[in-house]
Amino acid sequence: MIGELQNEGYGPHYQDSHEMVFKTWKAGGKLMVNKNTWHAHKERSFPRTHNNGTPENPSNNEACWAYSLSVWEDYFNEIKGKWGM
Repeated sequence: MIGELQNEGYGPHYQDSHEMVFKTWKAGGKLMVNKNTWHAHKERSFPRTHNNGTPENPSNNEACWAYSLSVWEDYFNEIKGKWGM
């Protein structure tokens, strides 16, 4: 539905969730809730599997955030009223 994710602007594995969600919605997808599942997240004390945003490699996090905002801010502002925001 959304094709390959891009690295340009977002950087590798950074803000990819925004790209996936907004591209899916724009293509006619929908938000669905599954309450019969769970999600685990790695604790901060464990080493990361990537170097984005770590003190050893601060990367260009601010640039990635700014790029994502420049691409999706107008669309987000257009649809956020549907969520009662």
